[in-house]
Amino acid sequence: MTLAEAVAAGHARVRLPHWANSSDYIKLDIIQAADDPTGRVCGPWAHLYSPVQKVLGLPRPQTFLLIHLSQPAGWEPYTGPPSPDEWTASITCPVCGSVSYNALGDVVRYCGRCHQFHDEIEKGKVLRGGWPPSEKPEPEP
Repeated sequence: MTLAEAVAAGHARVRLPHWANSSDYIKLDIIQAADDPTGRVCGPWAHLYSPVQKVLGLPRPQTFLLIHLSQPAGWEPYTGPPSPDEWTASITCPVCGSVSYNALGDVVRYCGRCHQFHDEIEKGKVLRGGWPPSEKPEPEP
C-alpha cells in the first residue's frame, strides 16, 4: 500500500517489509478532516523510530518532512510493540543458542559468543557446533 492508502485506512504506524530491523517503523500524523468525519489526511511530518537510535545516541524519533504520499508502494502496517519504550529486542544464535539483547544484534545478525554472522550460518558456511574442518581458522601463534 502507499502512504496515502495507509492514512485512509487509519494505519498510523507503517514500515517497509525489506527493512533489516523488524522493529523499525514510521509514525504518521493522521489528522481527522473537520469537514468529513470519515476522511483522514496526513500531517506534513513523519517520525522514524528504531531501537538502534538509542544505541547510537541519535534523537528518538527522527522527524522528517513528507513530500509524496503516493510513492513508493509496498508499505505495511507495523504490528510491533505499541511504544519504543517496550522494545525488548533479542536475537538467538542458531549455532550456540545464546540470546543477545543488544539492539544492534538484530541489525548486524552477529553472535558475539560464536563470533559468526548469522547470514554465513544460513548459507551453510558454518555448521552447528563450529566451523567445518576445511574452513576452521588456524589459531594465532
